[in-house]
Amino acid sequence: MSNTKKQILLFTILLAFTIVGILLVSFEKANKRRFIFNTFINKTSSLKAVFLDIGQGDATLLEFPDKRQMLIDCSKDRKILNALGRNMRFWDKTIDYLVITHPDRDHYGGCLDVIKRFDVKNIMYTGFQKKGDQFWEEFSKEIQSNSGYQKVAKGKKMRIADVDVDVLSPSPKEIQSTTKDSNATSIVLKIRYGENDLLLMGDAEMDIEERLMEEYKEYLDVEVLKVGHHGSAGATSRAFLEVTSPLFAIISSGEENYYGHPTPRVIRKLERSKAEILRTDQKGDIILLIEKEKIYVK
Repeated sequence: MSNTKKQILLFTILLAFTIVGILLVSFEKANKRRFIFNTFINKTSSLKAVFLDIGQGDATLLEFPDKRQMLIDCSKDRKILNALGRNMRFWDKTIDYLVITHPDRDHYGGCLDVIKRFDVKNIMYTGFQKKGDQFWEEFSKEIQSNSGYQKVAKGKKMRIADVDVDVLSPSPKEIQSTTKDSNATSIVLKIRYGENDLLLMGDAEMDIEERLMEEYKEYLDVEVLKVGHHGSAGATSRAFLEVTSPLFAIISSGEENYYGHPTPRVIRKLERSKAEILRTDQKGDIILLIEKEKIYVK
């Protein structure tokens, strides 16, 4: 055999080994990706928290280990239905708990659509009335006619499938206030599953943060913080971040929104706190799979 033929044969053998090696590595990576994905979706004893991408507004879907679901706020319009369609089984037409944090349209505007589309078993709200807002007043009558309607305030506690859900705010005094700033009446939820804690701040701002630090300081150390008021400059003080010390900071905001949320100041504070910042305007739907000792992010 000539040297030229030997070189061609050697090159062919090396090329074949290279192709086989590439295929094996690709197959291994594909298997690894599939394993990670299956690990994410097959956890039957997990709390699933989905911070929905609904533009400028707020909506969070919790699925408890027993598959009961809690929707916290509904965005400002029918976008909520598309968001739920992405994250609920197509045959699932039941929502066990609907929580309306406060009467700002970007939090409750889509709730009527949810009530019409789904069998909503329980509706929770503070009872604070935004007088002079006709849309709200009509909506308020609608939810109060629901057989599962109940008023909630600071001190309300629930246990759903090994998950503790505590209402930390508003206080009865804040609910009875005649202030036009409904943000101060936002429902603030502390959720605990095993060793992991989530704090959902609604539109609560620094005055509420101060009261929470006075009353619950040792109870506010959490793994996940849903940042108050979409990252507004009026929320998320440095002191509050020191007390909460979150690993993950979730911000619900619309891309290039009119309000400039989240503000650069809040982003800088979060960066200094070393929290991993996850924004719906950048990431879309943010999904956390929470086990008693671990948190997976998708």
